[in-house]
Amino acid sequence: MAETQKLYLGDDEIGITRFGEDGNLIRGAFPFSLGIDYLVVGAGGGGGTRDGVEGGGGGAGRFLSQTANLATANTLSIVIGSGGSPNNNGGVTTLIGSGITQRMPGGGAGGSGLNDDGNSGGSGGGGAKGIDADGGTAAGAGIGLSDDQGTGVNGSDGDANNAANGGGSATQWLDGITYAIGGARGDNGGTPETTKGSGGDGENDSGTISATSGQSGIVKIRYAGNQKATGGTITQDGGYTYHTFTGNGTFTVTG
Repeated sequence: MAETQKLYLGDDEIGITRFGEDGNLIRGAFPFSLGIDYLVVGAGGGGGTRDGVEGGGGGAGRFLSQTANLATANTLSIVIGSGGSPNNNGGVTTLIGSGITQRMPGGGAGGSGLNDDGNSGGSGGGGAKGIDADGGTAAGAGIGLSDDQGTGVNGSDGDANNAANGGGSATQWLDGITYAIGGARGDNGGTPETTKGSGGDGENDSGTISATSGQSGIVKIRYAGNQKATGGTITQDGGYTYHTFTGNGTFTVTG
């Protein structure tokens, strides 16, 4: 009597083999498997507004880079977190499916009044001006992250003279771009960071520099060679195909 055995990749059934009564292989279904590198970054928190004193910088979203192997027709669902408006945390970015469950929280907002703490988040927001203004912690925004799930940084503490910068990992990914930069305190007056996952800047003492929103999150997936999947904005560089998601979508392996 012929025997059928299923093949699995992690928890996913990916193929079937059949053996005859003599134990010899009759037919094997050995599916295509695609090795990917992926990036998931939560959205940046908004900078703190001025409430008598300058506001702290917003924290960056949490940063994660990992690898996986996906079989043909496997699909990943992607939700991109929105950047936090001033005084608000950034949104959560998720990548879920085919044995992958990643949720990267958005950064915490910067402090916005005398001795006001920065919010906790993927990275913490910076404290406002004041000797008791603490930076927010990289606490994962209450979604149960362990220490090895991405990178977050605490926000800095404010002091009697200045508010503080938001926390950020400022990590360069495989595409050569640095993501998740912490927002600047209110008196820095610099150009707000435009890379994804970065925190917004705080408002200065006089209100001549306004607080800015954090940058939205991002998901990027890459693999070697020509296009073998659908979803996102597709580009090729250095022998790799990249799928970039700056809005919600799905990534499906076509083989």
